[in-house]
Amino acid sequence: MEYQLTEEATNTQEIVVRVNPTPILTSDTHDTVCSGVQFTYVPTSSTSGATYTWNRSAVSGITPATGSGSGNLVETLINTTASPVIAIYVFTVTANGCSSTATVVKTVNAPVPVPVIVTNTPVNVCSNTKFQNFGAATLPASGLNYNWSASNAAIWSQGANHQYALVNFPNPGTAVVYLKTNIIGAACSNTDSFIVNVSSSVSDNVTVIYYNSRFVASPGNEDSYQWGYDDKTTLDSTMLHGEVNQDYYNATPDFGNKSYWVINTHNGCMQKTYFNSPLGVTETNEPAIASINVFPNPTDGNINIEVSANVKGDIKYEIANMIGQQYKVTTAGNSVSMNVTDLPAGVYIITCTQEGTKIASTRFIKN
Repeated sequence: MEYQLTEEATNTQEIVVRVNPTPILTSDTHDTVCSGVQFTYVPTSSTSGATYTWNRSAVSGITPATGSGSGNLVETLINTTASPVIAIYVFTVTANGCSSTATVVKTVNAPVPVPVIVTNTPVNVCSNTKFQNFGAATLPASGLNYNWSASNAAIWSQGANHQYALVNFPNPGTAVVYLKTNIIGAACSNTDSFIVNVSSSVSDNVTVIYYNSRFVASPGNEDSYQWGYDDKTTLDSTMLHGEVNQDYYNATPDFGNKSYWVINTHNGCMQKTYFNSPLGVTETNEPAIASINVFPNPTDGNINIEVSANVKGDIKYEIANMIGQQYKVTTAGNSVSMNVTDLPAGVYIITCTQEGTKIASTRFIKN
């Protein structure tokens, strides 16, 4: 038997398979936005060259109803309800022929109600007009904050819940007072404003003393007077009807809860002056409360006045009689000597003020 051997032919081939990564959305997928405010969402991926398309389905309470696009997401969503509403975007991420989808959630806050300024100064005031009451129509609703600000004016203080504020107008020009409402913990807000024209005329600086059961305003040559008080906690203002004289009788003033004031007018300018600076609230410019030493007392010549060193800057010293008639006034540092030889014998009030706010007062006797 004869056998024939044959050789079996073999062949191999190498196949290269490229596996591209699936692109994944790496930017934040949850955020909160404000109703009616345009926002921008920039999608990102760790895969180079990724492109993006997105679409938003309809959800009750959000307009416009739907949306779609490519690249960055830029939209303005309006929440038509009184509660936050969730809008859902589906992003498709594509790179090198591969793709994936991801969900981006936007919580759209309810619209912020517009605050309404209902208490305000006249639209025309003079320079140096101080402590003007501004107020909102209502307290801020639950979950909201109020905050006052101004241009060409200074917010002196804001009361509890910031419904009311005191504003100074030191300089001429156009001033604007703003009341902003914002959602607590969010950037969503709304604003009301009030424009005040501040003239170059200057309002008087007035002093108020309390003696023998009477508040007395000095000087006594103002055109009109109106007495009232602010609640020390809220800064809500109350006008005392019929109290339009230079003095106001009150045998039992409530100094613990009320800041008493007088509004005077003179030569077309208005001014508001407190017996004491409004206390019990957050204040931005409150002067220090000072102690005062006067000697010799009684005197028939010079009177020396020393104010405690915790007060910095110029101090206005005024000598008036017990019904508020001004006799002498000067401005100096923490100490001054004033000649009172020409004053009639009697009891006098020395009042020290800074920027129209009383910081100290005492009495002395002229022999």
